[in-house]
Amino acid sequence: MFLAGYFFVGAAGGFAFDLLQLNASRVGGGFFWPVLVGTGAAALRAAGIKRFRLVPLLLLLVVVTAWLGYWASHVSLPLPVPVAVHRRVLFDAIGILVSIGFGTRFLLFFAGTEGLASVRMQTELSLAHGIQTTLVPTISFQNASFELYGKSIPSTEMGGDLIDVIESDGGLVAYVADISGHGLPAHGNVEDCHATRRAVPPNPGSSARKRGPRAA
Repeated sequence: MFLAGYFFVGAAGGFAFDLLQLNASRVGGGFFWPVLVGTGAAALRAAGIKRFRLVPLLLLLVVVTAWLGYWASHVSLPLPVPVAVHRRVLFDAIGILVSIGFGTRFLLFFAGTEGLASVRMQTELSLAHGIQTTLVPTISFQNASFELYGKSIPSTEMGGDLIDVIESDGGLVAYVADISGHGLPAHGNVEDCHATRRAVPPNPGSSARKRGPRAA
C-alpha cells in the first residue's frame, strides 16, 4: 500500500508533465509519463528503504528513459495549439506539480512525526487493554453454595476497576476495587493491586460467603 501510494502520486505528476508538452506528440497513448514517473517514484522509495546503493542507478535509468521519451515526442513537428490554451494548460500543470510536491512533503513529515507518535500510542493502549483483559477477566463462578458473576467494562481503553474471586481454606472471597483515575496510571495501579491481593492470603471471615447463596 505504501509503494502503491508513491506510484499513484508519481503518476499524477506524470500526467501533469504530459500536459506541459501539449504541442508535442503523445508517447504511449499518453500513459508513458504517468507510468514512468509513478514506477520511478515507487522504485526509488523501495530502494531507499532496502537497497540505498541502488538509488543512483535507478535515478540514472529514470532520467535516461525520460530523455528518450522526451526526444521521441519532439521528433515530429509541433502540433498547433492556441496560445491562450497553451498558457492556461501550462499554468495548471505547473500548479499541479508544485501542489503534489508540497502535499507529499507535508504528509511524509506528519507521518514521520505526529502520525508515528499516534500509532505508537494506539499500539501501547491496545497492548495495555489486552493485559487488562487478562488481569480482569469476566468472572463466572458457581459451586454448591455460591454463584457469582462479574465483568469490568472500562469507559476508556483502560479502566481502574478490579474484580476477582479467590477460594481459600474452603471459603470464598469476592472483592471489587475502584482504582482512582483512568488510563495508564490507573492501569498500573490495577496491576499492583491484583498482584498484592493474590499474594496476601484472604480472610474468609469477611468474604461473600456470609451473604448467602448468591453474591456478586
